Amino acid sequence: MEVKTQLDKVMQHEVCAISKASGHPNVVNLIEIIDDDEAGKLLLVMEFVERGKLIEWQPELGRFCTATWALDRAENGFLNEEVIRCCVKDVVSGLNHLHTLGVMHRDIKP
Repeated sequence: MEVKTQLDKVMQHEVCAISKASGHPNVVNLIEIIDDDEAGKLLLVMEFVERGKLIEWQPELGRFCTATWALDRAENGFLNEEVIRCCVKDVVSGLNHLHTLGVMHRDIKP
């Protein structure tokens, strides 16, 4: 029972952090929280991010490559500097928003 209580506190903290961050264009929004007691699961329904990843692992090549949707913005299989600069600016803007709210992100993805 003590482990469940600790887990509940952690999840409450996470949900609170996600809720506080909603509304910024560079932070994925929380849509709904579903607490399934029977299955013992808490489901967080997040906003759909249309384009997804910037890079994808290509196992046949053994390396990361530009995602299919971004190939028209790539040079020699790599994103060009302008696209990278824009993406980094968006990530920093989102992180700055989180930090001003006292939220530390621990799972940043490109």
